[in-house]
Amino acid sequence: MMDEGVLMTWEDLRVTAPNGKNRKPILKGLTGYAKPGRLLAIMGPSGCGKTTLLDALAGRLDSNTNQTGKILINGHKQALAYGTSDSGAIEKKRIHAAFFNQCLILIRRSSLHMYRDISNYWLRLAVYAAIALSLGTIFYDIGSSYESIQARGSLLTFSTSILTFITRSSLMIVVGCIFPNFIMGMIIVGGTQGVMMLIGGFYRLPNDLPKPFWRYPLYYISFHKYAFQGLFKNEFEGLTFGWDQYGGNKTISGRDILTNTYQMEMGHSKWVDLAIMFGMIVLYRLLFLAISKSKEKAKPVVAAFRCPQPKLFTTVTRGTEQN
Repeated sequence: MMDEGVLMTWEDLRVTAPNGKNRKPILKGLTGYAKPGRLLAIMGPSGCGKTTLLDALAGRLDSNTNQTGKILINGHKQALAYGTSDSGAIEKKRIHAAFFNQCLILIRRSSLHMYRDISNYWLRLAVYAAIALSLGTIFYDIGSSYESIQARGSLLTFSTSILTFITRSSLMIVVGCIFPNFIMGMIIVGGTQGVMMLIGGFYRLPNDLPKPFWRYPLYYISFHKYAFQGLFKNEFEGLTFGWDQYGGNKTISGRDILTNTYQMEMGHSKWVDLAIMFGMIVLYRLLFLAISKSKEKAKPVVAAFRCPQPKLFTTVTRGTEQN
């Protein structure tokens, strides 16, 4: 056995998948090896089985496929734990890598992929910088007069709406798990985000929302509700605004504006709103995990329903008598 690295070999590897009432061969008696520290290229035309080969070696084939042949790691029959190839070694006494280790490796791979993707990372960063520069110049020196209250509210609402609309990855993965079609997923996510913006508490004040359905429960499960409240509290609390009415100078506190003008819930701090938003992000991720696991367990049932076992018929023929 090698002390460093992992030597993988496979012999007479065959994989078949359901094809109507029959089974279709995808891999036909493949034999090969992969040495540690050496680059192995798997090449071939589209549909020849490259992805199936990698899934078979990693132990990630669908439950409705059949696999035969030998897969050996350092000369021993052992399952390769998906997600451990970057670590350089596989633990001898464990078949599957730790869940935490898999998460770290997948996060690193995803971050590296985003960093290299110009359209997904750098272009998005440029858009954020352009939006920040535009907001900074448009709302420059708005002051602390009574008229600045509307300007501050508009700035915070726009910032919250545009940022949550662009960075909607948590909701997107849940919708994408249910609706694999990309266009359909974008339509559903965009429509959901638009409705959540409208009932977040700025475009329509909370007390003015129709109580059935729109306020209870949609207003309280809207991500924008807590984003609006947290940013508004961070902006207005501790400020005092001048108010010139009927020739007399009056002042109004930021807390009064939050309570009376914007009808914010002042029973908790902005940090509670922030914690609720993080909790909703975690909830979306857990919901995605639950849906993914449920779909994975339901695959054999759906496959069996779509491809029922063929019925066997016995034909009896009567021979002819010879005179």
